[in-house]
Amino acid sequence: MCLYLPYLPIERLRIGRDAALDGLAIAVTERYAGTVRVVRCNGEAASGGVCHGMTLAEAKALLPGLHLESDDEQANLCVLKGLAMWGQAFSPIVQVETPDTLLLDVTGCERLFKGEVNLLRQALDGLDEKGFSARGAIADTPGAAWAIAHAHPERAVVTNSGRDVEDLLRLSVGALRIEQRVVAGLAAVGVETIETLMYLPRASLGSRFGDTVLHRLDQALGNVAEPLEPFRTPPVLRSHIRLGAATHRYDIIREAVKRVLTEFCEQLTQRVAGVTRLYVTFYCPESSPLTLTITVSQATRSLKRLQRLLAARFDQVRLPAKTDCVMIWAREVQTLDGWQDELFDSSASDELELLELVDRLSMRLGRRAVARAVAVSDYQPERAFLYVGCGERGRRDQGNKGSRGSVALGARPLRLWAEPVEVQVVALMSDGPPTVFRFKSVEHAVASCVGPERLETGWWRGSSVQRDYFRVVSGSGETFWIFRNRPTGKWFVHGVFE
Repeated sequence: MCLYLPYLPIERLRIGRDAALDGLAIAVTERYAGTVRVVRCNGEAASGGVCHGMTLAEAKALLPGLHLESDDEQANLCVLKGLAMWGQAFSPIVQVETPDTLLLDVTGCERLFKGEVNLLRQALDGLDEKGFSARGAIADTPGAAWAIAHAHPERAVVTNSGRDVEDLLRLSVGALRIEQRVVAGLAAVGVETIETLMYLPRASLGSRFGDTVLHRLDQALGNVAEPLEPFRTPPVLRSHIRLGAATHRYDIIREAVKRVLTEFCEQLTQRVAGVTRLYVTFYCPESSPLTLTITVSQATRSLKRLQRLLAARFDQVRLPAKTDCVMIWAREVQTLDGWQDELFDSSASDELELLELVDRLSMRLGRRAVARAVAVSDYQPERAFLYVGCGERGRRDQGNKGSRGSVALGARPLRLWAEPVEVQVVALMSDGPPTVFRFKSVEHAVASCVGPERLETGWWRGSSVQRDYFRVVSGSGETFWIFRNRPTGKWFVHGVFE
């Protein structure tokens, strides 16, 4: 059985926001190769002409009021894993197919649900109750179920055993889980459906479009086995202590937390593992449990480090009632090899101290309040960076690094002014380089000049930016970054090279 959630990135956003996004045209975007493109959109956006693969500029031109959200692959995967655990109620074998699909081996399970049709209906109804629109199919092979769920015109399809081929013939070749470039190559020679593909000679098909096409086709038809890899619920690591009696004395509770944390770190040491997030739950007989979340920048099993963070977090809360049990637990642990300080090199300890400082500040101010600057691909210098919270890392940074190389930029100063400073300039030609300029009441004669470097932004960014930048060395040896605003002819100093 295949369960396909086409609107997972959008419906994930609605969960926890009540009805704030209801009725809005929503598009999820992703930066790729220096361009922001739409990767998903809901029905309201699609009815306005927005579609997958469209650039942000095109989408905004069609729907100026389009609500935009950045794609978060890790958050999507987290939701999908949660649904995989829920899916184990229908089958013990559930495979997570990123980014939006679950595959379940329901062989023999249909008897528990009074047939395959009822099994699929209950699965789709369950996803509807959770707020996810889904499509589903049950077929003889995972490949056939995947293809039918993704490309069949009907929302729910249960094929007759041994007759999957009839349902596959009308589907597009893209339903075989092959790359888009291969789909485009097949379409260029008139092959758009699986039926047409099956009439082509296998030898020429493999040599021209690669073996993946044949392999995926054989998987869908059942000629090649495709075993599923079951999703395993990560074991919860926990340690707890029960107090002799419920108490509200903080000194006793602190001592209990210290002992539990010590035992918890010993378990991490035995596993040669660390955690980036752990939870401390205080059980109160007269009230609901209170759970504190401790997040660190880098996986650790250091008792002292976790004690300091937990102490800072504990000072910010007030227990709702007397406590009789304390438990520390973590959903996920990471393999963490042991390391040893060098005798004379303090770089490792310096890095650890910096991480601890970041964690303490984040604990007091919030993860998003402590941020770092990350370079992004943008032709407008003052917008070529982004503040990223310390809790956000990985995919966004990698994407920015990848797109950064696509923009060929000249030398840049280490410092830019928050706002470019207007200066008076003498130039031999209206569009030529400066020869003399006055900056901060000091007149500078230009000894050498490199430029111009012309930077412009697109019309969809609002008021367009049109600048000619010059790298100017003054007679005193200082190097300035100066630009001329082409529409107005005014000159500005934007930064200083140091």
